[in-house]
Amino acid sequence: MKRLLIGLMIIFMSFVGCDLKSETEKGQDTIDFEKPYLAISVSFNPAAYHFNVLYPQFAIWIEYENDDGELGYHTAFVTRGTGKNQWVWFGGTLVRRPEATPVWSGTRKKETDLDIDAVSGATPIGALFTIYCQVPENINNKKINVYSEVNESMDLNVYYGFHPTNGQPSIVWKASLDMDQLANGQETDSEIIGHGNTWGANDTIYEDYSHVTTGTKLFHYVKVTYFEGGAQ
Repeated sequence: MKRLLIGLMIIFMSFVGCDLKSETEKGQDTIDFEKPYLAISVSFNPAAYHFNVLYPQFAIWIEYENDDGELGYHTAFVTRGTGKNQWVWFGGTLVRRPEATPVWSGTRKKETDLDIDAVSGATPIGALFTIYCQVPENINNKKINVYSEVNESMDLNVYYGFHPTNGQPSIVWKASLDMDQLANGQETDSEIIGHGNTWGANDTIYEDYSHVTTGTKLFHYVKVTYFEGGAQ
């Protein structure tokens, strides 16, 4: 059984690795630096990845309150396999992986103007990845939440060993910002707030992640920095 699992991991790495490239920044080409923007920095922890090279899938999005009191969402970045929900498996068959980032998967259904091609990219590699995101005028003076959801395939442990590919569930990070009170260059740390559904059955965030082990170590940190734009 152990040999079979290792074999599956190597096969999985062979197709995921084809989509990896050294990409350290995303969004600079679409940002007007004269206007307010966010820099969301993700620090990777390769020591927690299979063979130190199988980087995780993840999604980052912003939650805010609309003028009518309803919640609105804006995806800042999502890895391509997760964003398009297409995964190549044996025989070149496309399979679905709703359990990869189930919380974001639920959010994307509520996002009215999502252009997945504009916000998705190859799985980044390296030590640090920064996403630049323009701050829409309608949330300039509001409280927002920046969520990050991360998951690695086949990271089984004694509590999560029953799923053929997923292993431990996704881990969700959150940073809360009061846009009206932020100073230029102010940095906010994200904190782990829970995990997603192991089977991808819903978009609930489960607060008890005590049985998640290496899944909590996929990122060293996620930091959100606010810039007011203009001359720095």
